[in-house]
Amino acid sequence: MRISQYMFAGLAVSVVSSAALIYADMSFSSASEDLNAALENQYESYLLADELRQSSDDLTRLARTYVVTGEDQYEQQFMKILAIRDGKAPTPINYHRIYWDFVSDGIEKPRPDGESRALLDRMKDAGFTEAEFAKLEEAKNNSDDLVNLEVKAMNYVKGLDENGNPIEAGDPLVPIRMLHSDEYHRYKGKIMRPVDEFYQLMEERINANVAAAEAKQQSASIILLLSVLFTIGTLFGIVAFVFLRILKSTKHLYGVMKSVSDGSIDQSVAEVDRNDEIGGMARILEKLRLSLVEKKNLEAQKLEDDKRMQAQMEAERAAFTAEFNTQIGDLISGMGKLIEDVQDNSRRLLDYAENTESESRGSLSSTTEARNSAQTVASASSELSNSISELNNRIGQVTTRIGDATAVSTSASEKMTELNSMADSIGTVIGLIQDIAEQTNLLALNATIEAARAGEAGKGFAVVAAEVKELATQTSKATDEIRTQIEAIQGSTGGSVDAIRQINDILTEMKTFVEDLAGSVDQQHQATGEIANAAEESTANADSMADSVSRVGNMTAENRELVSQLEEQTKQLGDSSSRIQGAIQEFLHSTSRSAA
Repeated sequence: MRISQYMFAGLAVSVVSSAALIYADMSFSSASEDLNAALENQYESYLLADELRQSSDDLTRLARTYVVTGEDQYEQQFMKILAIRDGKAPTPINYHRIYWDFVSDGIEKPRPDGESRALLDRMKDAGFTEAEFAKLEEAKNNSDDLVNLEVKAMNYVKGLDENGNPIEAGDPLVPIRMLHSDEYHRYKGKIMRPVDEFYQLMEERINANVAAAEAKQQSASIILLLSVLFTIGTLFGIVAFVFLRILKSTKHLYGVMKSVSDGSIDQSVAEVDRNDEIGGMARILEKLRLSLVEKKNLEAQKLEDDKRMQAQMEAERAAFTAEFNTQIGDLISGMGKLIEDVQDNSRRLLDYAENTESESRGSLSSTTEARNSAQTVASASSELSNSISELNNRIGQVTTRIGDATAVSTSASEKMTELNSMADSIGTVIGLIQDIAEQTNLLALNATIEAARAGEAGKGFAVVAAEVKELATQTSKATDEIRTQIEAIQGSTGGSVDAIRQINDILTEMKTFVEDLAGSVDQQHQATGEIANAAEESTANADSMADSVSRVGNMTAENRELVSQLEEQTKQLGDSSSRIQGAIQEFLHSTSRSAA
């Protein structure tokens, strides 16, 4: 059962207990109000009954005083009391207090007047029963004899009979004896007996009302007490559940989160088998811990793979650089030696050509020495032909070396391509690591959301999630830096490939120069053959010596020009060799810089 369901159940029980408590409180308040109303009704009933009794006593007192003194004020007060009782005159405020004694003392109105309502109407409003009113009606009916006696006594004082006719009132003690006689007291007792029974009925009624209100209040107080105890028990149960079921577990989760945030991810998370939110948080935390362990292992494996791959790449690069440097060095060295040989042969050819030209010119001035000169020319031409043959062989060797250099540069280009492919493979591994970092970041985001749902209990979990997210962000940054370095290596490799392509272009250009040089050498070889033929013809035919010598001179001049061209091409070949060597040095430097 989930914590939310427990909380909803606790909330429902709390609502029920609160409703019961509110109902009990309202019932207690209602019972208290009923009790207060009963007490107030009791008090008011006593006041009204006392007013009835007090007014009867005041009427007796005023009637007796009037018959003794004969003063009109007492009669007026007597009539005013009857008018107030019947509702014909306003009732003074707080009429239950001392009033007519103050009036008899000369105070006209001790207190202001109130509303004009008969005493019986006010009794009806106070809830007097029909039985009580019946007793009052009985008392009223029994009061006729007493009233007639009082009227008779008061009329006697005025000199009137009971019908209002004048009489001679000579004895003032007559009315006094009337109002103090046994008959008067008998009438008085006849009136007071139903009044006393009225008091008894009234007291029974108001006491029953008060007792019922008190019983209702007592029942309401018991219900209120039970509701309070039930509410306290509910609160205690909720507090116990929160402490034992939530706080204790969240304290354990907090400890694990703190350990994870401190870098200790070896401790497993308990309570992962619970089916509530705490169990869900524990499972998420355990999953996060396992992902951190896996991430740590992957990072260690990645670091080891990077070191091994970097060492392998450095070893292959060093071996390739050393091999390439050796082969290119040998090629450049051999090419330089060949170029020096070609230059030496060119200089020797130039010397031979100059000697041939000098000898040819000398043969024109002395026909006697024509045969000797022709022989000298033949000998020089033969030697020149041999030199040209050797030069042709050297040029063939240069062409072979240039082909070897082209093959080496092609192999270097292929190595650079393989190196670029290895960099791409590393980039793929880095992409995989970055995907893992993004998944870890997403997992940290999910953990942050679950921590936010957990509220206060999930703050520690949110801290761990933030740390994991930061580690994932750092991993992503590190992979971005490695990717940047790989891209730099790929850029340098691309530059190396471009440099090798330039070397291939230069070697192709050198090959073209050498082929042109070979063509020039072939032309020179043909010219030398013609010179030799001319020399042989000059020795065979002395008559045409002059023409032959002249042609030999011209051919020798052409040969000297070809030798000059050969020397110029040889210089260009040396410059190309220097350019190749510079490009190779730059390539080796860039390769070393990329390795660093």
